[in-house]
Amino acid sequence: MRTFVESWVRAFAAEDLDALLAFYDPQAELVSPLLHTVRGIDAIERSHQDLFVAFTNVTADIHDIIVDVESQQAVLVFTIHGTQRGELLGFPPSGRRSSTPSAYVFRLKDDRIIAERRVYDYGGVLIQLGIIKPRLM
Repeated sequence: MRTFVESWVRAFAAEDLDALLAFYDPQAELVSPLLHTVRGIDAIERSHQDLFVAFTNVTADIHDIIVDVESQQAVLVFTIHGTQRGELLGFPPSGRRSSTPSAYVFRLKDDRIIAERRVYDYGGVLIQLGIIKPRLM
């Protein structure tokens, strides 16, 4: 399972949509602060396409991978780095690079992701991209 997750990260960072989609069950569900809840491989494909249009130069620093073989779950703790080169949520490209500490929980069945939950600081991403301005106290 650790190798599975590491391979997923490589496909994600390489922005390799075909390789990335091969990790998902056709009926998979993905829950994310940015993407909300999407179900099915077509919706997951569109969500990743949108991310790859919005962000380029994606890299990932893996901090930890926690595996529970019995329950077929893995937690990926990593930081995603990317440069906003395309529209995001209707906002034009900022050209800014963001670093987003994240935790993704994968639930697997038959060597495919059937459920994925992403946890990250969505507001922090928007601040880094200049979409929202932080209030200073």
